[in-house]
Amino acid sequence: MNITNLYLDLLPTAIPFETQATDSTGLKTDPTVATVRIFKETGGAGAFDNTELAGSPFTITKINAKDGNYGVKVAKSLFTAGNYYRVLFEETVDGITTASEKTYFMLNSSSVKANVSGLAIEGNVEGHVDTALASYDGPTRAEATSDKDEIIVEVNANEAKIDTLLENNQFNIDEFRTFTYDGIGRTATMTIRLTDIITPTAIWVYTFTYDGNGNVDNVAIERTL
Repeated sequence: MNITNLYLDLLPTAIPFETQATDSTGLKTDPTVATVRIFKETGGAGAFDNTELAGSPFTITKINAKDGNYGVKVAKSLFTAGNYYRVLFEETVDGITTASEKTYFMLNSSSVKANVSGLAIEGNVEGHVDTALASYDGPTRAEATSDKDEIIVEVNANEAKIDTLLENNQFNIDEFRTFTYDGIGRTATMTIRLTDIITPTAIWVYTFTYDGNGNVDNVAIERTL
């Protein structure tokens, strides 16, 4: 059973109830007779109360141009918060009467807020936090110091590896010396000085020869000390 909550203090002066009528094939159609009966149930144990709401049964009318869409508006003043209400739709289509029912529970939003406020939520949250902190096993000072020392050892080891890599890197370009171009001989010369960490400074000379179309057709490389 599905129960729908309705908050009386948030609703307008009338509550709409509606249904969709269909024939035996499931096709939407207008019923020849359509009524709704509303019963109040206090929710007590045992038999149903079957206390019918004042004015029930209500005659429901067509809501709009859609086939089989019928409903009624009932004054909310007839309902009391804290009770269930069974809404029974009865429709006659093609000489056959069928019924469907929906159940609603009426309440006020203010009572819900009051119930939540009384739960001492703040105190409960603080209690859970205190429990979590009490069960947390943090590191001792000795354990934290040991972890720190291990990190320092690893950093120092990495620094040594970096120094070795730099020492094995023999050449670093530290000066672009000259660049000349001979238009008649169609040659260009680029001289670069390289700092040699292992041996004294070396000079690399790149000579490019171009063809008549300006494309490089030969590269000569010479290294001098």
